[in-house]
Amino acid sequence: MKYDELICPNCKKETLHRIRNKYGLGDKGKPYLKNQIKHCLVCNFYHGYKEKRTRSERKEERMVSLR
Repeated sequence: MKYDELICPNCKKETLHRIRNKYGLGDKGKPYLKNQIKHCLVCNFYHGYKEKRTRSERKEERMVSLR
């Protein structure tokens, strides 16, 4: 695991973060770096996660874009 001093969007200070790489599998099963999850050790805040949307929210967005 990697540690780095980053500015946290939650507590707005430069604090120590634990950085974890999230990998996905690409073509032919080769891993690629999808995103980095940064975890603030002061306020226990995770950033780097993508917001999960429910199925109905995605459907709604599709309907709006079709109009």
